[in-house]
Amino acid sequence: MHPYSGGTEAKRDRSGPMPHFLFLAGPPAGRRMWSQVTARVQNQGAEATALDLLDLDTVAEDGPGWTDALARRVLATPDCVLVAHGSAVPLALHAAAQSPPTGLVLSNGPMGTLPAAISALFQSTRLPGNSLWSQPKLALSWLASSAGLRRTVVNPYVWDHDTVVTICGPLFEAGMARNRTRRFVGALPTLAAEAPRPPCPTLLCWGDSDPFFKASKLDISEFNSPIIPILGGHHYHPLERPWEIADAVMAWASPDLTTT
Repeated sequence: MHPYSGGTEAKRDRSGPMPHFLFLAGPPAGRRMWSQVTARVQNQGAEATALDLLDLDTVAEDGPGWTDALARRVLATPDCVLVAHGSAVPLALHAAAQSPPTGLVLSNGPMGTLPAAISALFQSTRLPGNSLWSQPKLALSWLASSAGLRRTVVNPYVWDHDTVVTICGPLFEAGMARNRTRRFVGALPTLAAEAPRPPCPTLLCWGDSDPFFKASKLDISEFNSPIIPILGGHHYHPLERPWEIADAVMAWASPDLTTT
């Protein structure tokens, strides 16, 4: 059966109020990945904010419950539509379980066991002694290479060195940022494997040419959610086709999702 159903007919009534859109980024990309998407949403008259791990500066760095604390910080206010991509998807699911947002949009991320290719990608950044994480120049050069992020887009030049520095650089700039990012990457397999079902209206907006998180593997019945395909979209489709995900998310977020 074709993996897509439902979402393409869900057009938003522009006469109703628009929710606040909160876009969540996860390593190795930072919130600047969403810059063109948030600009598109804002140009359509809605509020939009991008968030990444570095914004969650009150999260305790130690203790067994730090991932729960991280999830709680994502949705300090629940009156929003939370949009998560990639490695941020499991964190968004845990956050929604603790404080359900108005709506939840998930895009090309793990919702269970990590695919081998993604595990390899992250393990490559966790060399003995964490040397790659501790050396920003080395890390950014690797991410900008054909072994790194260039295989996550249709056009490899989307992830040129300058773009990698702009989007991924903040995750490596300071010791605290590197430590927090490394801890998140280490916790990601467990976060993904233990991700709960969403407790709120949910949309799957999926790049259908992602070789890591294949659209054909999505279990529609598990989420009871519409699926909107980004046709030909690779893993980092928000970078290559930002207007498509922006328009899809806004079309889905109808007035009955809002609480105001």
